[in-house]
Amino acid sequence: MNEISNNQRLHSIDILRAIGIISIVIGHACNEYNFAVSELIHNIKNFVYTYHLMIFVFCSGYLIKYDKEIGAINYLKKKLNGYYKKFLFFSINLLWIKILFKFMGIYDYNIVDLVKYFVRSLLFVSNGDIAGALWFLQLLFIVSIIHMGITIFFNKIEGSTIIRFVTIIILGFVGLLLNSNEIVIPYRIDAAFMSLPIMECGYQMQLKGKKYIDKCFCNNFAIEILIFFIISLILFSVVKIFDYSIDIAKCYTKPILGFYMVSFLGIMWCISLLHIILKTNYIKVMLSMIGKNSAFIMAYHFTIFKIFDFVYYIYNGHQGGLNIHPYSYPQLRVYYVLGGVAIPILVNFLLQIMRFNYDIKKK
Repeated sequence: MNEISNNQRLHSIDILRAIGIISIVIGHACNEYNFAVSELIHNIKNFVYTYHLMIFVFCSGYLIKYDKEIGAINYLKKKLNGYYKKFLFFSINLLWIKILFKFMGIYDYNIVDLVKYFVRSLLFVSNGDIAGALWFLQLLFIVSIIHMGITIFFNKIEGSTIIRFVTIIILGFVGLLLNSNEIVIPYRIDAAFMSLPIMECGYQMQLKGKKYIDKCFCNNFAIEILIFFIISLILFSVVKIFDYSIDIAKCYTKPILGFYMVSFLGIMWCISLLHIILKTNYIKVMLSMIGKNSAFIMAYHFTIFKIFDFVYYIYNGHQGGLNIHPYSYPQLRVYYVLGGVAIPILVNFLLQIMRFNYDIKKK
């Protein structure tokens, strides 16, 4: 299996990733574990959680191309080189930020905590608080490897298409049962099993041709908007009427039987929104840029939340606590979302300029 190179990456996939990462930041900014929230905030959080992670799994499946010449070992090395290096890079950077936050009084860590964090990072095991979102890189790696193993195994057996499909569905429901019953398997294999049918959906759509994502449902812009609002209404109604709520990281899915139906409906919502965005100019370019920086935003938006908390804490006369995760002041939700998306992009852009200037001087 081989993925489309960065030079060939699709604008549509970048935009879908942008929708996903913006929704992740919104969902985290609507956190309701530490604060009482309004019904609107509760419904917004539940709405974006229907697709905000699975759209990334879908995109990963869509970008997979099976190449027998590469082989399983080389594919494993490539995936490990991609996901693990990125995970370790972000983890080490966040380790320095954690040390800084200790001196700022935001969190309280001791040397044992920091050593454990470092060892877990080396072992590709996710950590909590500001590094909490990195668990998803681990998930994408594991589900990609499992999907690769299943594909290679059944490709050796003639006429095994149906058996392969049934195997993926069974593993998906096994993962769903494990996750919903809070049975966590190391390296989140439970969540990886859950994600398999979603990755397979993206993979099969890619086999049928790119037009299934790039091509709009029709050429009439008004009808595209109508389709988008119909899907939005259906999805929001399901979330509100059934109080549908999912948090894979925390092993919570309610009701359990609705997971795949709602997840696929959420992905359809993202694709219908994509079709509208593709007809624009500036919005398309802006979201494509956000999608290209989705890993940076994923890694650092919690850090931005806490920096905003610290500034507000100082400005507000040291009222409230700073050690609440993911944030301490629910009245700053809009700022968390805007800053959580924009600031990591800006920092990454500045780092690229510095790296470019350094390379020029080095030459």
